[in-house]
Amino acid sequence: SRAQHPLVLMAWGVGGVMGPILGPLFGGIMAELFNWRWAFYMIFPLGIIAMLFALAALSNDQRHKVQRFDILGFCIIAVAVGATQLMVDRGRRLDWLNSFEIQLELCLAVVFLYLFVVHILTSRNALFDPKIFKDRNFSIGLAFVTIMGMLQFTPLVLFPPLLQELRGYPDSIVGYLLAARGTGNLISFLFVVPLTRFDPRLCLFIGLGLQALSGYWMSSLDIYMTSADVFWCNIVHGIGFGTAYTPMAVMTFSTLSYRLLTQGNAIFSLLRLLGSSIFIAITLVIYFRTAAQASVNLSSLIDAFNPLNLTAWISLLGQPSDMPLRLRLVNEVRLQAAMIGYVNAFHLLTLAAAVAAPLAFLFATRRSAEPQ
Repeated sequence: SRAQHPLVLMAWGVGGVMGPILGPLFGGIMAELFNWRWAFYMIFPLGIIAMLFALAALSNDQRHKVQRFDILGFCIIAVAVGATQLMVDRGRRLDWLNSFEIQLELCLAVVFLYLFVVHILTSRNALFDPKIFKDRNFSIGLAFVTIMGMLQFTPLVLFPPLLQELRGYPDSIVGYLLAARGTGNLISFLFVVPLTRFDPRLCLFIGLGLQALSGYWMSSLDIYMTSADVFWCNIVHGIGFGTAYTPMAVMTFSTLSYRLLTQGNAIFSLLRLLGSSIFIAITLVIYFRTAAQASVNLSSLIDAFNPLNLTAWISLLGQPSDMPLRLRLVNEVRLQAAMIGYVNAFHLLTLAAAVAAPLAFLFATRRSAEPQ
């Protein structure tokens, strides 16, 4: 029944957060013992196990039930999504629209997305029923799941190079620190169900507010951060994500027709992953550009003809070492500039969560929305 949806989603979420807990943990250990490729080799056997579990969960009727599948629509949307993914993944390295490849991928994404819209509006057996987007809560939920995808994976992308390059942490320690996000998710399940039953919009607002708070905490870190700083800000981020995701999912599907749930879940998952890819690409652009600009600005402050300025830089470097002073200055500028880039990227994370939080009240509650 619909009254049990929050409890079911919580149980589903417990399984879902085990990935963020165990993935970085085992991935870091494998990367330290062997190399980083083994962290990806693990995906293959785990994928086979997941497939076997999925087959076991299907009933005999579901296994032998023949359904018509929109191959043409699937191929069209696959090209559109694939071109978009390639564009955001390779855009920074190829200098975005200055590259012919990126221009081609952008054209393919726009054209095939247009063809897909035309196809679902004109086909009798389309991959997605266009009526699904008439549901207010579902349409708002798609916007929110895109934002949640943005907020979920960005720290996982930024923290490993930050901790390894700037602090010199080994892969295993990085994995332990990132696993704190999953621990925060588990903590959120202690109160997210009763809070969702009381007011899911308030629960979503609190969750996004906690993510904004954790993003602000991350943006206040400096190059001398400790492992405790990283651990606790990831804990808060995990609590915020777990607090926001369950009510957002409940409200998204609360008024959707039962026959459209499968299609809705497919669109829901697609936009979550696509949103994370786009936001990560934007975040990396901000990081590299602001880090490069900061490097230029900091280098201009080093003046050998200004004794006070040079003395301040030398005192910043601490105790003498075997590295020549010039190389130490260059390395310090590089590290400080990189930290400025990471801080700006975390500012973007904070802004996205803070802007999205008040929009939680756009959802219609179950009392005000009429189930279809």
